[in-house]
Amino acid sequence: MIRGSGLFVVTVAALRSGTGCSTLAANLAVYLKALREDLPIRFFSCDPATDAPCMFSLGEGAVPSIDEWLSGDSEGPDFCCGQFGVEYLARCRAHSSAVSPSSLRIRLAETNLTGLLLIDAGADPSDMRHAALWAADLVLVPCVQRKDFLRMRELRRSVQEGGGNDQRIWLLPSTFSASESATAAGCQLLRLIADECGQSVTDSVLPDDVNIYRKADGEGRSILTRLHNTATGDIFRSLAEFVLSRVAVGPEESCRKQRMIDDGLLPQRARRVVMACPLCGGFVAGPDAYYLESRPWRRRVLLHPDCLAVLLKGSGIAEFWSRDASLLIETGVEGEGRRVALRLSVPGTDGLFGEQRTVCPDETSLWPPLLRTVTGLELNEQRPGFLLVSACGTVAELLSPAARRRFAVTWRDDIRELHRL
Repeated sequence: MIRGSGLFVVTVAALRSGTGCSTLAANLAVYLKALREDLPIRFFSCDPATDAPCMFSLGEGAVPSIDEWLSGDSEGPDFCCGQFGVEYLARCRAHSSAVSPSSLRIRLAETNLTGLLLIDAGADPSDMRHAALWAADLVLVPCVQRKDFLRMRELRRSVQEGGGNDQRIWLLPSTFSASESATAAGCQLLRLIADECGQSVTDSVLPDDVNIYRKADGEGRSILTRLHNTATGDIFRSLAEFVLSRVAVGPEESCRKQRMIDDGLLPQRARRVVMACPLCGGFVAGPDAYYLESRPWRRRVLLHPDCLAVLLKGSGIAEFWSRDASLLIETGVEGEGRRVALRLSVPGTDGLFGEQRTVCPDETSLWPPLLRTVTGLELNEQRPGFLLVSACGTVAELLSPAARRRFAVTWRDDIRELHRL
């Protein structure tokens, strides 16, 4: 996950009990942490009957639950650092207070949490399970029998009502059951039915391995540490790699943006702004961001601070420019040997430009994808125009009406000064 892209939420939801939902969710968290030690992995369960959080317990004091955070005033959930490096919360209370479908994702969006959050949503309908589906960027659904697929309608409706789509729902064929249909042939039939319905299905199959109960179930136990050299361990590793591939792609920009607008976290003006960083493709939702607007093309994008720093590296302008100042980029400038060049200008005192640098980017730099996004032209096709980068701020601040007015004034003053030179 790219820093500043916010939290990626994976919800594991069963269509009925006994399909390995909690086993999948808890062990997946362990494998994800093993594959990406630098990525914060957090876990909680919506099912008051599961003991999945016990896997991470260190036996030290009371652990807060997600209910306590949603009903309180604290800024973020107080995750406890548990075994295997996974941060976790206690399971939901059996009689937790009612929560609205959007409450979980709103509260999560208001925090500065990054990384990946795994939610064991269980199979039993509840307000918290509904909220977990609304908050999900990826939904994994272990499914045993083909008749279970008939129950997908309700789950898909819940995801769609929350601003999601079918592309974020993935079925996981499972033999984690003693039923006769929990066989390889049954899984293949399930794949055929899902394909006819346009439903995505993972390549992996969740196995029913008796050794999970004997060796890898309970406090401090996991499939990674107890069954790591087995076929079951390989399957969980493959599933973790699949999830990480989805995290690398990031949440779908249009869905995440529409959710934030619906939840009142972004102004309506966000509809006209591309919130997928053109330099890395990641969604821009962290506490720090830059706003860029191009003229005369009038295209608007958000940039990650780290990505912009890489873009400007070697330009000679970075040492004179601070995050509190704007940056003017002039396109279509003729460089040495008639090469395409860009002129970068940093505002100084008294409305004058403090420093200017001319750069001649090549096709291997980050400039071509940026210019392609904000001008619609390739590097060697650039025409005279301007790109203005705002001072650093939060996404909500940068897209506010007040910021828009300040930005317009900055545009006018910078262009006027540039023409005066």
